Amino acid sequence: MKMKRSLGITIIGWYFIVQGWIALGQYGDIGNFALVLVALFVCIGIGLLKLFNIARIAAILLFVILSCYSLFLTINLSSQYSDSMIVGKAISMLIFSTVLLIIFLFFFTRPNIKNQFKEKSSSKNKNNGSVNS
Repeated sequence: MKMKRSLGITIIGWYFIVQGWIALGQYGDIGNFALVLVALFVCIGIGLLKLFNIARIAAILLFVILSCYSLFLTINLSSQYSDSMIVGKAISMLIFSTVLLIIFLFFFTRPNIKNQFKEKSSSKNKNNGSVNS
């Protein structure tokens, strides 16, 4: 029996894939790190679409890391620059990443969402057990 993923997981999975390709557009600015971001975001996006639990965990961890980076960047820019526009952009990025983190944490830790990922892995284990019998 194939598990049907929720619309929210589909949207977030595609969000990661699109963000990965957007990172590729930053190649001139950040170099080879953009390629790492593309691979990371696209792999997580595909993993979410295929209901791999490791992708769910990686998505949560990635947003925790990005939120911490936004906090560090905001503090760093605030101490280095007196330009309110630069500091304002950093603060808005911090707020945006924090809001996304809260949404992702709430969404990915809901029992019915976690069960979709667990059912995928448990049905895979059941199929492997029946092949060996």
